[in-house]
Amino acid sequence: MSMPSLSKIRLYPVYKLSATEDAFAMIKRHMPKHKGSAYIIVLLLVSVLSVLALSIISIAILDYSIAKSDDSSHDAYYIADGGATAALYEIKAQVKETYDRLKQEAENQGALPLEQYIEQHFYDEIPTTYSTRIDFDDGEDRYSDVDVVFGNSDNTYTIQSRGHVKNAVSMVEVKAEVILEQTAVVVEVNEWKEVR
Repeated sequence: MSMPSLSKIRLYPVYKLSATEDAFAMIKRHMPKHKGSAYIIVLLLVSVLSVLALSIISIAILDYSIAKSDDSSHDAYYIADGGATAALYEIKAQVKETYDRLKQEAENQGALPLEQYIEQHFYDEIPTTYSTRIDFDDGEDRYSDVDVVFGNSDNTYTIQSRGHVKNAVSMVEVKAEVILEQTAVVVEVNEWKEVR
């Protein structure tokens, strides 16, 4: 076997760390002479991370605003529903009061038959139309606008209640029939729906 010639062997300088020489100086000597490339890489990395962080923050803000808007819409529906319920109870009380008053009048006047007297006067004396506003006293702008209309042709009350919460509005419509029976009056709900 032959030995390689010394002219073909490359010799690399060997660096030894002395007590005064630190590792950073050694790394700096061995790094290529591309000054500023590390700054560009760090700047690109910071830019990518900033865009990623801003995207996550904007998604979180959008999700929060959608959730708050959805809460307002639900609140508006329940406020409208509460307004319709209050109007229905008011109608039932007024119809019963009218029935009881007419029955008392018929008995006092000795009008016979009693049911016929009540039937002749009842539908003319019950409240036919009114509007009201129900405010919720909780420091927020929450209220319900209620419109009540009585239809003589079908003896049915139509209640429209609009619930308002901030910018959200929801509407509930109720149809309730007034049924005059032999010994009493009944208000029967035929339809209760959210109107979009």
